[in-house]
Formats: sequence, C-alpha cells, structure tokens
Amino acid sequence: MVSVEVYNLVGQSMFNGSSRNFSSGSHEIEISTAELPAGIYFLKMTAGIESNTLRFSISK
Repeated sequence: MVSVEVYNLVGQSMFNGSSRNFSSGSHEIEISTAELPAGIYFLKMTAGIESNTLRFSISK
C-alpha cells in the first residue's frame, strides 16, 4: 500500500490521498494544487514501513 499526504508549514493536513496498491516500478500520482494557497508544503509518501517527505512550494 502506498499513501500520499500533503501538509502545510504548521502540520495541518491539506490533502490525504487514499492508499493504493502499486506493482513494482515507477508510477505517477497527480495532485491538484488549485485549491491550495501559495506557500510551502510537505509531501509525505509512505509505502509499507518506509516513508519519505519532500518539501515543495506553490506560487500563484
């Protein structure tokens, strides 16, 4: 299972994608940022016991 979450700078959840099963390999997940205000965010991806967090910004 792979889950994707987006948090703002104060840790508030802004997006919580449903967990999905993926086969091995590369995959893409589209997340609309139209509803999010400009700012700094963190994208957290979790697969099993492994987790990775990436910082990104939105400017409008």
